[in-house]
Amino acid sequence: MTAPGSLQHILRAGRFGLVGLSGVAVNTVVLYLLVARYDWGHLSAAAMATEVAILSNYLLNNHWTFRDRLSSLPWPQRVVRYNLIALGGLVISLAVLTVLTTTLGMHYLLANLVGICVATAWNYVANARLTWDAGLDPLAMPAALADLGPLGAGPEALTAREV
Repeated sequence: MTAPGSLQHILRAGRFGLVGLSGVAVNTVVLYLLVARYDWGHLSAAAMATEVAILSNYLLNNHWTFRDRLSSLPWPQRVVRYNLIALGGLVISLAVLTVLTTTLGMHYLLANLVGICVATAWNYVANARLTWDAGLDPLAMPAALADLGPLGAGPEALTAREV
């Protein structure tokens, strides 16, 4: 039997995943257009594509995934916080992209998808705790980040505290 809080967490994580998939589509289309049509290098194009996807994902997560999580932060602060957390994900995904393309010779679009997957755990846990946590003091972000551990901790962090 699933506890109501666990079911809510599963549903929220599912919505976050669907939003993430839409972000992958946005990211991939923008990346392709910047590289193929506008002759950008794949690393700078990936950074720009990621930022476009971050903003798209924020809007969808704010209005759908976390609509039931009232936050003490006004929306402009949530956008900034979401973007900062997602930029941590950008660093993770670009590092993976760089290693996979330069070391293993993987195609940049495939390497980009792998990087996005690696960064997803960080983005979900950090945003659930820091962007849409109704009880979090806005000044407590550095301490809360320290509690997340490496890459947002593992699955045990999700069960230890309802996100």
